[in-house]
Amino acid sequence: MRRKRLIAVIVAAAVLVAALFWLTVRRSEPSRPPEWFGKVVEVRNSAGSCTSFLIRFTTPNLAGWDSEQNAFHRKIDMPCWVAIRDGVTVLHRGGGVGELVVGQTVSAWCSGPMAESKPPIWDADFVVIEPDDR
Repeated sequence: MRRKRLIAVIVAAAVLVAALFWLTVRRSEPSRPPEWFGKVVEVRNSAGSCTSFLIRFTTPNLAGWDSEQNAFHRKIDMPCWVAIRDGVTVLHRGGGVGELVVGQTVSAWCSGPMAESKPPIWDADFVVIEPDDR
């Protein structure tokens, strides 16, 4: 009986440690500049679907923060949709979970294929609501 209880405690502790590790890794900001940086122009919250926002690109005030993708889209003045799928949390730069609203400055790290629609759509891996002076 003691042995079963000990095994159950060890398994529960391992599951807890794995969950905490996953949350920590999942919420860690990537070490590279964001693919996209700019102002939220529109937000869509579709029932049964993902949240998405339209971003108009701006120049970041932080050296080394402007990616090639951001500079390109800013140059051709083409806004793009960013899709926030399940498991992607929107965070405030100062900490805490955030909700997207029109007018906010955001950084978005994206990966995978970009949908070649007009405007294009890209899935976010990580989104941060930035202070306006960034």
